[in-house]
Amino acid sequence: PAETVPEIAPMTVGEVNTKVIKLAELHEHDTQDLYTLLENAQDSKTRISQLVTVDSQRVDLLMKDMIAHQETIQIMEDEAYAAREA
Repeated sequence: PAETVPEIAPMTVGEVNTKVIKLAELHEHDTQDLYTLLENAQDSKTRISQLVTVDSQRVDLLMKDMIAHQETIQIMEDEAYAAREA
C-alpha cells in the first residue's frame, strides 16, 4: 500500500516565512544547548583528569613511603638481630 502523505493546509508566503524563522530559531537554540552540553562535558572530563593525576601522584608518594618504611623495618630488624648475636 502506498504511504499517505499528510495534507498541509495552504499557507501564504508570510506564513511560510514565519514558520521558517521559527524553525531557524529553534535550530539555533538547540545548537546552543548542544554546545553548552559539550562544553560542560569537556569541563567535567578535564576536572576528572586533573583529579586522576593528583590521585596518581598521591599513590606514587605512598608507594615510595611504603618502600622506605619497609627498608627502615629491615634495617631495624637487622640491627636487632646483630645486637642479639653480639
